[in-house]
Amino acid sequence: MPHLDRTEKGKPYFRDEEGRPCPPYFSVTDSGDFWIIAYSDRPVGIDLQRCGMKGGADRCLAIGMRFFHPEEYQYLLAGKEEGGDPEVMRRFFRIWTARESYVKYTGSGIDASFSALNVLCGTPDVIYRSREWKDEKGETWCFCLCRRSEAGADGVRSVPGESVGPGEAIGSAESIGPGEAIGPGESIESAETTEQDGLTENNMEEWQWHVN
Repeated sequence: MPHLDRTEKGKPYFRDEEGRPCPPYFSVTDSGDFWIIAYSDRPVGIDLQRCGMKGGADRCLAIGMRFFHPEEYQYLLAGKEEGGDPEVMRRFFRIWTARESYVKYTGSGIDASFSALNVLCGTPDVIYRSREWKDEKGETWCFCLCRRSEAGADGVRSVPGESVGPGEAIGSAESIGPGEAIGPGESIESAETTEQDGLTENNMEEWQWHVN
C-alpha cells in the first residue's frame, strides 16, 4: 500500500515512493450521523450537508451574497419566486456542496478564490455529480462529488451530452429526493449517466453509493 500523507492545507492523500500523489485518490466528508468516502483512479472531492440552517432562507441569501458568484446568487434569488423559501434552501445547499467538493478536490480549501468559483457554468476539466435524499427522520441531505473529467489530464474538455446554461440544470432534472427515503444498505443507482460541465442533477451509473 502507498504511504498516507497530507498537504500543507491538510488534504489527505496517498503518495508513492518518490513522494508524488498516486491512486487510489479519495475524499471524505461527514455531517450529522452520516459520512461518505469517495475513491477513484483520478483526483476526487466530496461534500455532504444537512439541508437546514438557523435563520432559514434569509441566512442562505446572506451567505450567498457574500460568497457566491453573481450568477449563482441570481439563481438563488430566482428560487424565491419559483418555490419560495424551501427552493432557496434547496438551491443553496446544492451550490454549497458543489463548491465544497471542488475545493476538496483541489485541496485549496476556502481561500480568496472561493468567491470567483462558478459551479453553475462549470469548472475546467472537472465534472460535478449531485444528489439529495431524505432520511428516516424526514430530514433532507445533499451531497456532491467533484472529479477530474476523462480529458482533465491534458487540459482538454470533452463532455458528452446536451449543453446546459447557467442555473438551468439544477432545477430541471430529477433527483433522488426530497421525499424518497433511502434505507440502510440500499444502493443509489441509475440506468443513465450524463456528464456536463456545470452542476447537474444527473445520474450515477459509474459509482455505487451505499447509505449505512
